[in-house]
Amino acid sequence: MSAKKFMTRDVITTVMTTSIADALFTMCQHRIHNLPVVDHKGVFVGIFGIQHLLHELLPVAVIIKSRLMGLSFVSDNPQ
Repeated sequence: MSAKKFMTRDVITTVMTTSIADALFTMCQHRIHNLPVVDHKGVFVGIFGIQHLLHELLPVAVIIKSRLMGLSFVSDNPQ
């Protein structure tokens, strides 16, 4: 079996000048976790991923297991 059977043909992409807010909106709209980034010629240059963004945005204390026991301080209800 090859990857062709499981690959996505119509890939949703963004460009490097897209704002983080717009990239996240696109990801939510299409229910995807990673957004390929392409240059002005459509050539792949990288990935904008939710995991990378969360790693940068969450406080260091959350990442270090000995500091906090969970994310109870994060609201489940967006405002």
